[in-house]
Amino acid sequence: GINAEYMGIMGFSGALNPYFTVFNFKTYGLTIIKDDAFLSLTGSIGGLANGIGRIFWGVIADKLTFRQSFGTISFIQMVFIGSFSLIKTKPLFFIWYAIMQFAAGGVFTVFGPEVAASFGVKNGPKVFSFISGAAWQLSLLFVVLIDLWLVHLWDYQVIFFIISGVSFLALAINVLFYKKKYKKKDKQSLLSVIEKKKGENIKTSLL
Repeated sequence: GINAEYMGIMGFSGALNPYFTVFNFKTYGLTIIKDDAFLSLTGSIGGLANGIGRIFWGVIADKLTFRQSFGTISFIQMVFIGSFSLIKTKPLFFIWYAIMQFAAGGVFTVFGPEVAASFGVKNGPKVFSFISGAAWQLSLLFVVLIDLWLVHLWDYQVIFFIISGVSFLALAINVLFYKKKYKKKDKQSLLSVIEKKKGENIKTSLL
């Protein structure tokens, strides 16, 4: 359905940003900071921020609508990757990268409950697996193309703007076109069933 297609585009956008920054932040950082130890520390803290983001956005997904939570993530990704080329100092570079990774941690964390509510307990996991898998793989392909080709044609500032534009596209789709097809109480009911099934699976695996 059209919602699945919209989810695919939004998933691609959400995955492209962290893939590109993870693979390129150090290469880019060395052009302006030239401190390998600092950049390695930044990468480690970014990984921690991503993990914290998964927990934070998981809580947010229970409190806010998908439009609100994913819209916030897309907005953060759009603003911070778009302005990354303006950052020239160590403290701001550290903060910018950590915030981008923090936001990235929520992309598929907020997708899970939405997919479950939209496609049901039976089909939700299959749809989520397809969307998330395709989004990550397509994003990785684009990052490879950027690294092998575009970085030799344009400077990083142009590439940052392009990725920011992709995040803007996801934000626009989320706000203007994506429509939920369930009631909030139905979403909570589905999530309760999913949690129950998780518990049953865990219990079975321990027997």
